[in-house]
Amino acid sequence: LVKKLDARPKRFETFEAGLAHLRDVSAATFGPHTPEQWRLLAEHVVVPCDDHWVMHDDPAIIQSALQAVQQLAPPLWAVWDQIRCPTLLLRGAESSLLDAEVAEEMTHRGPQAVLRTYAGVGHAPSLIPAEQVEDVRQFLRPGGAGG
Repeated sequence: LVKKLDARPKRFETFEAGLAHLRDVSAATFGPHTPEQWRLLAEHVVVPCDDHWVMHDDPAIIQSALQAVQQLAPPLWAVWDQIRCPTLLLRGAESSLLDAEVAEEMTHRGPQAVLRTYAGVGHAPSLIPAEQVEDVRQFLRPGGAGG
């Protein structure tokens, strides 16, 4: 069952209030980050709007994606099995969208993805922590799994 998300824009009096909101609502999704890393994320998501700050996102997109995943999951295996290029699969260990069993299956069929799983992270690794960045670098490096 897909949870209905609040599509109203979030409004903040200060950037700092927006940053605190982002950290509060995203900690489970992105996992642990330093204060500097949260600020970096917020600089791209909390934006000025007239005399206040808002989240530069669209919760309706998330709602649509959740519904699509639920409706299309079985037929997507046929698409996955057609992919032939090297593929890196980054998964948060706490993901509520991509089960560990499905991720493991993705390493055995189709492009046989290289799987990296991050403890303490929900569905969306932010690609800010050094470990995550290094995994992408290694994959893209000539001679790496993707290079």
